[in-house]
Amino acid sequence: MRTFASVRLRIWGVLALVYVVSYFHRIAPAVLAKDLMASFAATGVEVATMAALYLYAFAAMQFVVGAAVDAWGPRRAVTAGALMMAAGGAVFAAARALPVAYGARVAVGMGASVVFIGMLKQVGAWWRPDEFGTWSGLTQVAGNLGGLLAAAPLALLVAALGWRATFGGVALLSLVLAGLCLALVRDRPEDAGFLPPVPRGAVPRVSVAEGYRTVFGNRKTWPMFFVFFCQYGTYLSFSGLWAVPWMRDVYGMTAKESAEIVSLVGIGIVLGAPAAGFLSDKVFRSRRVPYVLFTLVYTAVWACICVPSAGPPRALLGPLCFLLGLAASCFTLTWALAREVNPPRFSGIATATVNAGGFLGAAVTQSVLGRILDAHWLGVLEHGARRYPVAGYRAAFLTNLVMLGVACVLTLAVTETFGKHAPD
Repeated sequence: MRTFASVRLRIWGVLALVYVVSYFHRIAPAVLAKDLMASFAATGVEVATMAALYLYAFAAMQFVVGAAVDAWGPRRAVTAGALMMAAGGAVFAAARALPVAYGARVAVGMGASVVFIGMLKQVGAWWRPDEFGTWSGLTQVAGNLGGLLAAAPLALLVAALGWRATFGGVALLSLVLAGLCLALVRDRPEDAGFLPPVPRGAVPRVSVAEGYRTVFGNRKTWPMFFVFFCQYGTYLSFSGLWAVPWMRDVYGMTAKESAEIVSLVGIGIVLGAPAAGFLSDKVFRSRRVPYVLFTLVYTAVWACICVPSAGPPRALLGPLCFLLGLAASCFTLTWALAREVNPPRFSGIATATVNAGGFLGAAVTQSVLGRILDAHWLGVLEHGARRYPVAGYRAAFLTNLVMLGVACVLTLAVTETFGKHAPD
């Protein structure tokens, strides 16, 4: 039976599958770092650049996709993004030279950049405001399924098929999902013959210039931008690139063993993201309180990782990775806060603006950590890839701890919204 609930879940499910693929591309370099070093005879900085180009493209596009999603709607915007990911993924799978791989990663990042903002726009149209925190958390869960697939399952696929064939298959999947998105997604309940969950008047025409003036000129937008810069920069520099090489170089693990432990970060996010949204919507009835508390716990976990000079005991790596993901899930509240301190008609621009902060942070942090590691390299190669000493990883990870100290201070400047929108 075609009901409002079934239609909105079907639409959300299609968009979620596209988001899974975009998140897969984001996390995959962690498992592939050593393979990419060997395939392209690349240094740590070059591999970090390859990973970060996705993020730089993603961050830069946020200032475009927010307006695009507001003006065009999720259906057309996400379809175009999936097609771009398909093209970029196919080129990356075939690349034989670093410049080609770099260009492919930029294309994938551009395509992926629209997906999450489109999903948040869809959630805002199809769910009530007091459900937004919960469903933005569930949306992040969907994405992290892609992160989980980019951990141990990816290591197994690469071992069986090679990384090129694996990425070729993902490109084909992106093409199929683009077709499903165009066929099944509808931007608003009215487009599918339903009434909206909350009565609303006529949807005002979106002025892109006015939107950017409003969001950029709102001082309440920027604390979330910089907190997310630190939160997501530290999270993705670890789970998205350097965690697997760290465990291989320092603890002597195989790629599969390392990926299995790193996958616990994704499991932590899967559990923590909806919990953070539920605590915000239903328990604390506050955005700021769980945002501050989770950030403090996340910082404490990083202290446990990088303060010991030889690294934490191997037996604690799994629990620490799980706690890292669980606590890092507080960043899911960033988008709710950004929407609520800005007028509803500019929700796409607002969420995209703070989202750019996180991806800019991830791109910068991955590259900085790569430079720190290369500076500590002692000339040791293993299967054609650089092997870094424990001192190098500790110096790199201490950078993350400093960033999170800044984030803890900045959370105190975040405006409490209690789940209520600014006037339109």
